[in-house]
Amino acid sequence: MELGISGLRALVCGASRGLGFACGAALAAEDAEVTLVARNREPLLWAAAGTAAAAAANVSGIAADVSTPAGRAGTPQEPGTACAFLCSRRAAYITGQNLLIDNGSSEHANRRAQL
Repeated sequence: MELGISGLRALVCGASRGLGFACGAALAAEDAEVTLVARNREPLLWAAAGTAAAAAANVSGIAADVSTPAGRAGTPQEPGTACAFLCSRRAAYITGQNLLIDNGSSEHANRRAQL
């Protein structure tokens, strides 16, 4: 499948197994530069090495916990509201936007940096 993402960068969380691993492998197969993120270092290194070898792509791994500042993962309903709005007619004036779904981690980091 040609997605037209060759050379673009992708960050995939929860990437040491399951759906995250499969997404990372699919993106690498499309020649994207992929960074895999997972909490546990050993499975992550195995996933990154296997993905890079299978796809001959630039794949790296970062061990990190990206849970929310509240100490829990986000629910599908939380970003779902924003997605529903962006798909509605009321958002017709908004074009070319990226919706970063990171469990609120970037906002928490921004607040810490401002202190």
